[in-house]
Amino acid sequence: MNKSLIKFYVSFNKHTIVGDTLQSTHNDKLIILHGAGKASRERYSSFRNCIFKHHSISTIAFDMVGHGETGGYLNESSLKQRTDQVITVVDHLNIPEPLSIMGTSMGGYTAIKLTKFFKIKNLILVVPGIYHHCAYSIQFDNSFSKIIRQNNSWLQSDAFDLLESFTGKLLLISAEFDDVIPKGVIEGIVKSTEHLDIREHYSIQDSSHLIFNFLNKNKKELELFTSIISRFLNK
Repeated sequence: MNKSLIKFYVSFNKHTIVGDTLQSTHNDKLIILHGAGKASRERYSSFRNCIFKHHSISTIAFDMVGHGETGGYLNESSLKQRTDQVITVVDHLNIPEPLSIMGTSMGGYTAIKLTKFFKIKNLILVVPGIYHHCAYSIQFDNSFSKIIRQNNSWLQSDAFDLLESFTGKLLLISAEFDDVIPKGVIEGIVKSTEHLDIREHYSIQDSSHLIFNFLNKNKKELELFTSIISRFLNK
């Protein structure tokens, strides 16, 4: 195990959240939030090692309830509980504000919600999912699926209002062949952040929604991606 990789365990309800930090001693840490489905922090290992090795950027990642080493069942969690899990980890690790957060897919929505609870200086949204405000507190079961599968349900999301109030820096990353996130979501995020002094948008060419699966198979693309993240964080 890399000597700079430090594992941590955090109690949350009846679960134990498992995560780790890959850190140097003198820089801020980028908090990474994974998506839904079969996602876990493991998917980001190549990216985290690359950005640490080549750019000395520290990262924190953990498995949400229902994922990876944390385990449990998805129907024991919700969008709200995912937000609460991040707050619990940040408090446990005493991470100082302002924060730097990168959220992928469902993790993108969580990252946006966290702007209500923390001062965030760097907000990185990677193929972000946006959800109807009524889905926030509902457990991940059939009721949740019914809401989000309604046609254009994302138009009723509170995420856009939150982004209009955001005052930090934004980096939005979309995928050329994303068949999960509607183009309207990306366009809505761009429109909601027109007021920001630093707002960047990149599209990863040839990639599907599963960007990190694509990056893990393409070393040059991974190195380019990490350079984009590094430049943004250091602006």
